[in-house]
Order: sequence, then C-alpha cells, then structure tokens
Amino acid sequence: MTRSRRRLWLLLVGVVITVAVVFGVTTSLQRERLLQRDRLASFLRAADVVVGIVEESLEELRERESARPFDHYNPVYAPEGVLAASDALAPSPLARAPDDVRLQGWVQLNPDGTITLPFDDTRPAVAADVRQLASSAAFAPLRGLTRPPAPPRLALANEAQRPSSSSSSSSSSSMQGYGTKQGIVQQLNEASSNVYSQLKEAEPEPQKRAALASNQKLPQVKREDVDWGEDTLGTLGTKARPSSKRSKKAVMMKGDLDGYAKQEVLPEAPTPPAPPPPEQAPESVQARGPDGAGSVAVSYTPMVFDELPGGVRVLHRTVTSTADGARTVQAVLLNSEALRGWLLGVIGRRVDDSEHVELVDSAAQIPCAVRAPVSGVLDGLELCFSSTTAPSSSVVEIAVLLGLLVLVIAVLLTLDRAAERAEVLARQRAAFITAVSHELRTPLTTLRMHAELLRDGLVTDADKVRKFHTDMVQESVRLSHLVENVLEAQRLEEGRRPLRLVSTDVGGLVRSVVEGQRPLIAARNFSVAIEVKGTSLEGSVDQQAVEQMVVNLVENAVKYAAVADRRIDVGVHRRGDDAVITVADHGPGIPAEERQRVFARFARVQRPGDEHIAGTGLGLALVRELAVAHGGSARIVPRPDGADGCCVAVTLPLRPGGG
Repeated sequence: MTRSRRRLWLLLVGVVITVAVVFGVTTSLQRERLLQRDRLASFLRAADVVVGIVEESLEELRERESARPFDHYNPVYAPEGVLAASDALAPSPLARAPDDVRLQGWVQLNPDGTITLPFDDTRPAVAADVRQLASSAAFAPLRGLTRPPAPPRLALANEAQRPSSSSSSSSSSSMQGYGTKQGIVQQLNEASSNVYSQLKEAEPEPQKRAALASNQKLPQVKREDVDWGEDTLGTLGTKARPSSKRSKKAVMMKGDLDGYAKQEVLPEAPTPPAPPPPEQAPESVQARGPDGAGSVAVSYTPMVFDELPGGVRVLHRTVTSTADGARTVQAVLLNSEALRGWLLGVIGRRVDDSEHVELVDSAAQIPCAVRAPVSGVLDGLELCFSSTTAPSSSVVEIAVLLGLLVLVIAVLLTLDRAAERAEVLARQRAAFITAVSHELRTPLTTLRMHAELLRDGLVTDADKVRKFHTDMVQESVRLSHLVENVLEAQRLEEGRRPLRLVSTDVGGLVRSVVEGQRPLIAARNFSVAIEVKGTSLEGSVDQQAVEQMVVNLVENAVKYAAVADRRIDVGVHRRGDDAVITVADHGPGIPAEERQRVFARFARVQRPGDEHIAGTGLGLALVRELAVAHGGSARIVPRPDGADGCCVAVTLPLRPGGG
C-alpha cells in the first residue's frame, strides 16, 4: 500500500471514529442537561414543600397566639365571661415553660412603662433574662406602640354603690386604680391578681373565702378584633408582617430551569385600613352585665411577625381599651437558635437529599443552584440547594469518549509514523543490501580474478605476482572488515554484544591500530599521523571495540577525502576522566544539518559526486553505538587547527580495573 493510500485510509478511520465520539459526547451532554433540569426542578419542588410547611406552621402559631386572651399575659388567668371572682381564677397557662420549642416566653409592655411577665414566680431565671431584653433598646419600637389612657378618668359601674364592709372595701380598693395612667387592661390584670391573692390568703377560713368570692365582682370584658392600620405599621420602623402570606418565592433566572435561582418579590396583600382612633374616650362606661358588674370593651389587633433591632424575632399585638384608649403591647419572644433547629428538622424530614441543602443567611455569598426564602416572615434566612453533586454517569461517559478519541488519534498517528518508519527502514535495508552486495562483489571479483590468473600461470613477472598477492591480502582484509561490521551491527541490535573490558593503555592501543592500518592507508596514497598527548591514559575498555571504531573512522576518512589533501590526523588526549580519540581529514566535511543524522544506521550524506563511493552506512553508526556502550559518546566537531574537513571525536571513560 502506498503512503498516500495508507494515510487516506487512516484519515477515513479517524473521521468515522471522531464522528462517533462527537455524537456520543453530544448525546451525553444532552442527557446531562436534562438531568440538570430534573435536578433543579426537584430542588424547586423541595423548596416549595419546605416553605409551604414552614409557612403553614408559622401561620398556625400566629393564629394561636392571636386567639389568646389578653389576661393570659398576667400571672393570674380569668376566663372571659366570668363575673364573680371564684375558683375559676387560676395561674396563667403561660406561667409554665412553653410546649413549643420555638418560643422563649411572653411579655406585656404596659402603658405606664412597666413590664408584666406571666412566669415571674415560676421561671425566675428566664424571667430575669426576658425582662432585661424587654427593657433594652431592641424593644424601643414596641414600647413606642403603648399609649396611656385619655382623660377624663373612667369610672367603673357600681363603684360608688359598693357595701362598706371590709370585704367590700377591700374589693373597692383593688379596683380604685382604674382611670390612672395604667389603663384598664393593666388595672383589670392587677385587680384579678389582688383578688386571687386575697382568696389564697382566705383558704384556711372557708367562710371568709366564700364571703370574699361572693362580693368580688369583675367587669365583663368584650373582645373586639380590629386590623392593623398601614399608618401604624409604617411608623414601627421594624419589619412587621401583617400576615404570613408569602412575599417571595424561588424562580429560575432563564425561565426553563437553566442557571441559578433568584428571588422575586411579589406584592404584599393589601391591608384594610384601620378604624380611626377615638379622639377622646368617653367619661364612663355604664353598660352592665347580667350580674350588675360593669362591661369593658377591648380591641385586639392580630399578631404580626417582626424582627427587632439586633435580630430579635417576635410576634406582637396591641390590646386597646375602647373606653379610655389605653394601649398595651403583648409580645411572644421567639428562640432564634431553636427556630433554626426546627427549620433544619423540617428540611431533614421533607427533603430526600438533605445533605445538599443548607440554611444560610441571605447576605452569605455562597454559590447555590437554587436559593429560596424559607419564609415570608423570617427575613434573612434562605434555603441553599448546593450545586455540588457527585459526578454523574454522563460526565463519566463524556470523559471516557474524549479519552477514547485522544487514544484513537494517538494510535492512528503512531501507526502512520510506524508505517513511515517501516518504509524508511525498508528502503534503508534495501540500500544496505545493495551496498553490501556491491561491497562484497568488488573484493570477491578481485580475489577470483587474481587467483585465476595466478593459477593459470598467466602472471610470471615477480613484481606483478607480488602486487597480485598484496591486492588479494588487502581485498581479503576489506572483505573481513565488511563482514565484521555487519555481524557487529546485528549483535548490537539483538543485544548480544557484551563488552569485554580489559585494563588498557588507550593511547598505545590506538597507536598500534593505526600502525597496523598504515600499509593499507599508504596503498591508497594517503598518509596518517598520530599524536598521543599525556601518559596517563590507562582505563578499562573493550580492545576489539576500540580497534573497530578507529578502523571505521580511518576508512571513512580515506573514502571521502580522496579528492583533497590526502593526510589523516589521529589524536588521543585526556580530558578529565575521559580519553578522547579524534580522527580528522581534509575532505569536504559534513554539513551541520547532517551531523546528527549520519550516526544513524544506513544513513549517508546525500551530496552530489558521492554516488560512486561505496559504503553501507554502518561505519559511523557502529562507532557511536560502541562508544555509548562504553558510557561515552561520538560526535562531529570542528578540526582543532580550524582547517576544512571532517573531525570525529570519540569520548571513552577511563574506568579503573577490568571486567
């Protein structure tokens, strides 16, 4: 197969495999894109589920706290509609630790600036912390919502008509605070507490307790639910939410689940306007209940979530007497740490791959595939679905396909280079066989011709006979040298040429080889000069290899310098721990670009006029291989005297001892 056809077939195979790999990569990328879409869609569904559960639970909490009567915030609890102070008075249900771990406690901010806690006596350590927090600057926006009663003072019904007995006077004294800057809500709470204390003190005396219970009358409280006004919320300076309707949701940036999620702000539900506040409270409320006690109307706003300065999260509302306009603020403190733990619990229960979900602050610069506010009322907390996932099968497939493509390209290139190298070697071997055949034919022809002439007695002159004998010897040496080179190259190629190192004087060895070659050199009309510098050139070398290297270099010089000055200079000198052998001639030299290539097997300088010069291209290759086997080198260097010609330097390390 020709080179062009081979490359065409390799190109076709490469194109087919490349198309197949590209198709596989495209399919894998498309599948990966679909998987990414499904993954992001599942993240959005999980976020929607978590947010829905959180919103529903927070709304239940808000509605439960909104429905709670105002007197739960007092240490003593009196159910609505109770007219007589009897055994129905009991400790507030808020006096014990909250069942909901998200709650820290309840606090009431009174119009006169005092603070009421339902768990002052039952949880003193927690009460101290809550009271300190409620007195801090963080609660200033809520304290600003309180309002003292409007003048004139409210007179409770039947106050002037109470009997003057001791029990009646004590009851009257417990109610005489009405109309002060405390407001009716605070006064009712204090009155209930006073009555409860009196009844507890009278426990050992049943008759006295019965008398107290029958004479103590509490006003009937009528609850009215009102809405927050936008103007009131706007003046809080906080982040109050009138309801738990979602104000944000997670959406994708590109519309088809490509890319990351962002927050989209939806308009808040409109808040109905609040009824206008009374300009002045009526002077008295004379409405009576069925038992003759007075009736008091109290308006409740719904609980709203709020985040106070410093990150304090609360639910709060206002309780206002419609009689005197006094406003009390009641708040539920949320435990931020427990709230975060509860959110993490919801995530762990409702998200399958919860290890890929984090609860992060909104300001945190964390890369997320999807970010969604965890709730419309819990500002600053977001769900972050991490984009870091384990490598999918598509990614592995793409990597394998790309690796296969690279491997195929490398194999095709290797095959092409190997085929080209094989062709070059085939041409070189063919040229070598031709050269060897020519080299063998010449001495064999000479030997046969001279032998036949001598056998037939056709040469009788003694000088001619002697010359014939000399030519036959030279051709025999040449033939032997040629065969030895071929065999040496074969042994080196097969790794069957071990060095037989012997301690030798390298300078003396080179001198003896050159002297042995001098007759052959002279027969070709060449002269040779040898110079050995120094006397310390003792080292372990393979004598046969050194002899073969010197003979090859001298023969090359004789062969290629026949048209110039017929003088060959051989030198040996020491350089450090090496012996350097140089063989220089005055021939045309070797071009710089060919000085590395000529040391390859079967390589010859392609120069006009050299076609007739016999040679196999093994001489310099054997020189370098034998030098490298010794641990040395062979290279073309400039002549020491700067003259034109070729100079080959062989470096051999001078090892001590033999082996």
